[in-house]
Amino acid sequence: MTQAATEQEQAKLKIKDLEARIAKDEPRAKKAADQNKSLLSALENLRTDSAKIRQQLARLGWEEGKDHDMKQRKTQLQENIRKLTEVRCPLTEVSNVKAIRCIKEKDCKYRLLLF
Repeated sequence: MTQAATEQEQAKLKIKDLEARIAKDEPRAKKAADQNKSLLSALENLRTDSAKIRQQLARLGWEEGKDHDMKQRKTQLQENIRKLTEVRCPLTEVSNVKAIRCIKEKDCKYRLLLF
């Protein structure tokens, strides 16, 4: 019978301890719940604003990913322009001249720049 009384006493102490923790943590939990409500509300407002802006951009003809595609196309066109405007100078083919760069002058003659 003593063992049962001891277990009962320990259970009572545990209940008191848990009630004290609940009393301590309950106000913090309520405060956190209120803060979460305001955070969730702010998040929902941001989502709504984002959707409105996307709709406005769609009316203006913007499509998601279009910017990336345009940048890739620009890079490709610039590379093509570079290739088409590249000038080959027969003087650079000379084997005993090292580290030279040719520049095509306006009168179509070549000038060598040594580095």
